[in-house]
Amino acid sequence: MEQEEKRGETKPYIHILYTVCRVSEMTTEPRVPSDRELSLEGQDEVEFSSLSCEKDKVGFDEGCPEPTHYESGGGKNTSNYEMRTWLETIQNIVGSNGLKSILNHAHLQHYQSNFPPKDYQFKIPLEDVGNLFKSLNTLFGDRGTRSLQLRIGREFTRVTIDNYNPVMAKSLQVAARLVPEVTKMRLALRKFEEEMGKGLSLEIKLTEESDHFLLTIKGIFVSEGVQCETPVCHAYVGILQYLMEWITGRPHEVEEIECRAQGFPADVFRISKDSELH
Repeated sequence: MEQEEKRGETKPYIHILYTVCRVSEMTTEPRVPSDRELSLEGQDEVEFSSLSCEKDKVGFDEGCPEPTHYESGGGKNTSNYEMRTWLETIQNIVGSNGLKSILNHAHLQHYQSNFPPKDYQFKIPLEDVGNLFKSLNTLFGDRGTRSLQLRIGREFTRVTIDNYNPVMAKSLQVAARLVPEVTKMRLALRKFEEEMGKGLSLEIKLTEESDHFLLTIKGIFVSEGVQCETPVCHAYVGILQYLMEWITGRPHEVEEIECRAQGFPADVFRISKDSELH
């Protein structure tokens, strides 16, 4: 029968759906699927309208109105580094053709096989990054987007360490070898405050309490123009999760406790000093 699939063949987009819906809040280094697993060969665009994780819908934007378009914030730009790293990260997870379909949906076709250069010049409209993530929300559903953003955030940190700042990262690890775990975390968070503030044009403030650190960040695009009862900046939770595990060798709880989507003036992240392995 024509409708019967040939033995051994699977619709390529099923791999993406399976990967996204099965991703959980990872506490170990994320496994990036191979291009073969997520291959979309022979298809120009995935039928994403049929894909979602609706049955598992929980969490951040259940009942939250989604902005129809991310505004540029008065013509604000972000760095080539930020856009390139988000594109590389998403491509690592969903494959090159999966990224192509996401870019098509976001009307960002000009980035297909044309990533920004590896520099910190602020040439990218901030709304481009926002619309890239809005397409993830639309295409993968609520639960899928939350899990995917966590994984994207973790992979973003890995790509940044490996591809952009390997010398700095090595120096930081060497400096942290002989100091207590909390000092390691403090060193990494201060470097995050410095580097991400520069590379992503964010206003970041690090404070410390007896049992946790607080990062207050202004300028995160994910919460721009969004209204929701719960936090939405899951990619940044993933970024900080990976950073803490990378510097200490153990996972630490990271939670967004205040979000602009909830009406707060900034996004605030709580990083526990105690390892989740305790």
